[in-house]
Amino acid sequence: MTDPQNDFVLWTDLSFAERADEDHHHDGPHEFSGLDVGMVTRFPLDYMHLACLGVMRKLLQFWLRGPLKFRLSFGCVDRISQSLSQMRAYIPADFARKPRSLRELDRWKDTELKQFPLYTGDAKLHGFLDSISTQIIRRLSEVEKISTVELPCKALSMQHYVGPAPDGLLATAQ
Repeated sequence: MTDPQNDFVLWTDLSFAERADEDHHHDGPHEFSGLDVGMVTRFPLDYMHLACLGVMRKLLQFWLRGPLKFRLSFGCVDRISQSLSQMRAYIPADFARKPRSLRELDRWKDTELKQFPLYTGDAKLHGFLDSISTQIIRRLSEVEKISTVELPCKALSMQHYVGPAPDGLLATAQ
């Protein structure tokens, strides 16, 4: 899935400060405009908005409401939704939310979109999607695992930023 319009101009700190994108900067000056802060380079990319609310939601919407060539049938969506609903009893309280039907996708929260590729989606979509779509879910799951498990563990070894890790914590993380 790609965006057919790929002639976007990337923002820079200077173009943002000069309010070069009229479509984005339609209101007056913002609260940070007087500060010497790089509005593009000084804010981190956010996994929740990029991967969960961005990619995962778009993929699910594509498979539910996209072109007929790629859309899951009504029966498939019902079977997957029933399977997700049946899992509710087996999802521990450690998860913020229990799985919901795909019919309620528009009301899914970030935690559900994060849980889907990691835990429930791969098992429930197996046999319903083509191999390319299955690979996309697995790759997204790998990115999720790297960002939620491996990167924080590596961050523990960067002690010069946060100070020394408590005894045994670094060894446990590695």
